[in-house]
Amino acid sequence: MHLSVAGDLDSSELVSRIERQLLDTGPHALTVVELGGTRYRLDLVWRIASAARRSPSPVVVFLNDGRSRRVGVGQAVVAMASERGAVGRRMRIVGEPSDRIEGPPAEPAERERMVRELSGDLWVRLRDIGSEPGLSRIVAGDEVGWWIEPGEERPRLVGAGDGPPAMRSTSGGQIIAELAGDDLASVGLLEGPHADARALIAAEGLGRVRIERVRLESKLEESHRRVLEALDAADRTMDRVRAAIGEVQDRRRSRRRGRLPDSAYRRAGLEIVRELEAARTELDAVELLFEAHPELLLRPAPRSTRIGLTPAIMASDWRAEFTSRRSAIDSLERTGREWMER
Repeated sequence: MHLSVAGDLDSSELVSRIERQLLDTGPHALTVVELGGTRYRLDLVWRIASAARRSPSPVVVFLNDGRSRRVGVGQAVVAMASERGAVGRRMRIVGEPSDRIEGPPAEPAERERMVRELSGDLWVRLRDIGSEPGLSRIVAGDEVGWWIEPGEERPRLVGAGDGPPAMRSTSGGQIIAELAGDDLASVGLLEGPHADARALIAAEGLGRVRIERVRLESKLEESHRRVLEALDAADRTMDRVRAAIGEVQDRRRSRRRGRLPDSAYRRAGLEIVRELEAARTELDAVELLFEAHPELLLRPAPRSTRIGLTPAIMASDWRAEFTSRRSAIDSLERTGREWMER
């Protein structure tokens, strides 16, 4: 199976789909998990690495982004902490402070477990390739640097050297890097480089095999965009409804006796209710996206300020965005239904 994951590791829903592919399908002669993108969450990195190790199929995590030729350090940690990791040609491993995404708050014990397991798996890999195992602390929030020095048989990773390190971590838990994927292959942490996933599979010597291809992509940005569009559309619908109500009232006042036939009210009421029901249905649909993507609650709501924001405040702001519009829709709909019954 060639499981291609496009974009960043920013969505728990995306990683749940990756886990299902790794744990609930197969077994396959080989599963290649191809990762691209640069941004990541530590909890999602841990989940993918854990699923790769528990998979009933042998798994290779393949770092390859054919467009940008850049992969993030979080994606690289998945490959380095898994049983097998590989890299594409001319790939660079890059990391900037902004690449690390904070996910929903985790309990201290849960976070400690994630860091311990990732560090432990990386410790074993570093030991097995003859590098300093203590460098695995790079994912633990310690200030650690990785330098590459020549060795008798091949280069090795060390914790001190001349010039800037190829990769380093800060006390704030950020991992900063700018190094070639070939460097990680040269020290033995990654296999390759390979031109693409097909070349990697061919190098396994499996002969003629059928390749099941699965492509997954984060829907977080698309979902965020859809939520904002639904809120704007609800506002426009309510503006049209208010304008329609005002127009009917103006027509009534312009009549000589200040009256309109009941049929005019019924037609207007029917159209008002139809538009408002459609807006409510779309609000209900996009509200479900917050269950699939709890990360949405960690983004500021449209009319909120970033000053003093906390997860609880952001969740409250999003709740207010929906409840205020539902209340306004209910109020306008009462007018529409009263007119329908005339």
